Amino acid sequence: MFNIIKLCFTDSEKLFKTVKNRSFEQDFKYFALVLLLPLMFTLVVAAFLLNMFFIISNLMPSGIRLFNVFWFFGFFGPLALFGAGLAVYALFLVGAFIASAAVHFGVQISGGKGKYEKTYKAYVYGTTPFVVFFWLPFINFVFFLWSWYLNVKGLSKFHKMPANRAFFATLLPVLTMVAVFVVLMY
Repeated sequence: MFNIIKLCFTDSEKLFKTVKNRSFEQDFKYFALVLLLPLMFTLVVAAFLLNMFFIISNLMPSGIRLFNVFWFFGFFGPLALFGAGLAVYALFLVGAFIASAAVHFGVQISGGKGKYEKTYKAYVYGTTPFVVFFWLPFINFVFFLWSWYLNVKGLSKFHKMPANRAFFATLLPVLTMVAVFVVLMY
């Protein structure tokens, strides 16, 4: 797994050759494991911050105590964080299937010649840099762009299509959502 993560940052050609023959189940397990790393780190940081707010609110004089709400979070915080973590984890896993389906629709319109599984594969391995570093503020945008590039490259390889068409296939769902939003707003 760590070798594949390393390839996401160092050698995209070798990455997609390495994962080309992996099964759909292996792709899903990989994504599920990769998601756990930053999610656990984020939950630990959130628990620390929540605990700090709870401590600060208890140090304030009772007449000035503005953070009474943190008592609730201090008491139920660990349970709430665990539940929120599970919900985010499930949303990311399900979101990967939905995003892949939307992009696969774009692939079909753009003339791609592969199945949904190949689109999912490109998405899973392509988004690894962003998934691993989404918790870093500001810098995560760089990893988002790198992940987008890897997605385009993976779609191009797996669906035997030019990179410009693969790029359009990734843009099509975004453009569709923007169009729907604009229509609904007016």
